[in-house]
Amino acid sequence: MSSFSCPHYDDSCDGCLKIGDLCVPGRPGCVLFKNSVFAVPWQQRLEAKRLALQDERAAETESSPRFHTGEAEPRPGAAEP
Repeated sequence: MSSFSCPHYDDSCDGCLKIGDLCVPGRPGCVLFKNSVFAVPWQQRLEAKRLALQDERAAETESSPRFHTGEAEPRPGAAEP
């Protein structure tokens, strides 16, 4: 087992500064692309990361006080239907 520290990794967004997308070691454009072997193909790892990020953003949106359900809020003093 070995460790590797990438100079292109941006910890603030889990992204690659070289590729300009999510960091998935071994994908095309990555410095590890041609000299490393991974148990799970980069395509599957990238898709899993994108789905996880999408789920995380959806959860943040739902818990946000600005989340709007699409239902109109009653105006103060308006009669209930």
